[in-house]
Amino acid sequence: MKRVLFIILFFNISLYILSERYGTVYTPTGVSVEAIFDKLEFSASQISSLNSSYATAFPQALFLSNASNKYNAHSWAWHIWEGGSECCINIYDHMGAPNLSKYWSSNGGYVETTAARAEKIFYYASNLSAVPSPDISGWYESKWGSGPRMCHAPNYGPYSDMNKREYFERGSQSGGGGSSTTPTTPPSIDTGLLNCSNGNGPIGVNISATYSTPIIWPDNYTFEWRIETTKGTDIIGTKATISNQSVNSAVITFSATGVFEIYLTIYNLNGDTVAEYTFEPAVEL
Repeated sequence: MKRVLFIILFFNISLYILSERYGTVYTPTGVSVEAIFDKLEFSASQISSLNSSYATAFPQALFLSNASNKYNAHSWAWHIWEGGSECCINIYDHMGAPNLSKYWSSNGGYVETTAARAEKIFYYASNLSAVPSPDISGWYESKWGSGPRMCHAPNYGPYSDMNKREYFERGSQSGGGGSSTTPTTPPSIDTGLLNCSNGNGPIGVNISATYSTPIIWPDNYTFEWRIETTKGTDIIGTKATISNQSVNSAVITFSATGVFEIYLTIYNLNGDTVAEYTFEPAVEL
């Protein structure tokens, strides 16, 4: 019986581990930050229990949204709040190198400022990030661990030393804080092959496949998908259809045989090219 329970427990833990994947998100200036995607969500009963526990323990805070295992405080404040997708961002990456601090170091787009000017708040002794509440002056919004997102007074919450904070605003590190800037050109352009849901071998006519980027890019970045013959002739609408386009994937179906070229170009908020990916499908009957 113990062996059966161990196998079941190992299988469940493996599902959680295998569901996760490391990826990359970017600061406003294109500096790469490690993120964890595709974490399994809690069950409905777990979410309800966490919501209730935090609401009961901290009655002077306002509940904003459900507990979740799919994202954490740092990703919500620095990435999701700016329009990014759900993920987890840790203070250090999986190799132990500084990770979150890239937002305000390495010309990541933010500079230290005062509490009155803050756009982001980092609780350096509590492993917590927050943003100023747009609804209640002087209060912050943050996600409490695996629990819910809450609106709260700056020093009120489930962590010790919540009076130890640093404040950041969007600005230029070379010119000092206080002035908002648009993103600048990233240090390099990412290139490589797109991933195909049908693998790297030949694909059949009228068989749809999803082509996706090797890393995750912010949802608010712009993009251009192109499908051409090897001689550069556009075939979208004639020999190929494309649907469900986004910055990170598209569904493509070929209606004719041949060898074709798929191109994806991605641009940051400043219009600079940050990535170029390709795939060369061989389409057969």
